[in-house]
Amino acid sequence: DMECVSADQAFCEPKIHEEKFIETIGFVALLSMVLGVPTMGILFCWIGKRREKRQAQAQIQEIDEKMQTMSKQIEREKKTASKTQKLVSSLFPKNVQDRILEELDEEQSGEEDEIQKNSTDRLASFLKSEDPARTSSTASRTAKSRPIADLFPEATISFMDIVGFTAWSSTREPSQVFSLLETLYQNFDRIASSLDVFKVETVGDCYVAVAGLPEARPDHAIMMARFAHECLGMFRVLVKQLEVELGPDTGELRLRIGLHSGPVTAGVLRGDRGRFQLFGDTVNTTSRMESNGKPNKIHLSQ
Repeated sequence: DMECVSADQAFCEPKIHEEKFIETIGFVALLSMVLGVPTMGILFCWIGKRREKRQAQAQIQEIDEKMQTMSKQIEREKKTASKTQKLVSSLFPKNVQDRILEELDEEQSGEEDEIQKNSTDRLASFLKSEDPARTSSTASRTAKSRPIADLFPEATISFMDIVGFTAWSSTREPSQVFSLLETLYQNFDRIASSLDVFKVETVGDCYVAVAGLPEARPDHAIMMARFAHECLGMFRVLVKQLEVELGPDTGELRLRIGLHSGPVTAGVLRGDRGRFQLFGDTVNTTSRMESNGKPNKIHLSQ
């Protein structure tokens, strides 16, 4: 049997389906809007956290780089300060070292970074005692600092001169001359260090040392006599050993030593070649004791 459908029914059926579809879409859209708000919030929160994490990582990396830079700078400053201190200790006795470093440290207020980078320059400026009108403010204060000098009532000085050195060196190469002096003086330095004797200077083939300063000691004359005796024995051995390298007449060199005790004025004489020096009649008498003595002998004043 055939079922008859009217025209209205035939055309209304699609309309009914369309309305249901639109209702469904609207419901889905409404559901998406309701659920989308917290979803977007979560998404934005996650994005914000990621951004904060990246910023924090960048800040940590920047801080780490700054710390590494500061660490390297501190290490360089330590090395510079260490070199300066070694230089000072190699040139001056302990009390003078302390006073020089104290003078340099007093300049650090307000200029610590600049001064730490130029500690060697400051030392050079201090030793030169430059004209304040021609130097920076730091150097000016350094130049105006008080001289470092003291009177030591009791000390013993030694002068040691190599007899025959002038004639011997005239027939040698410069490298051979320095080889001899370096070998001798390095051994004298070692003996001086072991006996608490301070090497003041070397002038050509003359070695000058002092005992009893900067710290007073009652046995300064005894220690200096021991120093002279050990140096003389070492000298005799070394010149014989050096004959192979420097020629047979090297063994004919002799050491002449003069000792004298008395008051000594000692301090840092600043200038282009600032250094620690001794002054006074005791120095002059010691020099005469040596120059008027006999080779391979130690000459003592009464």
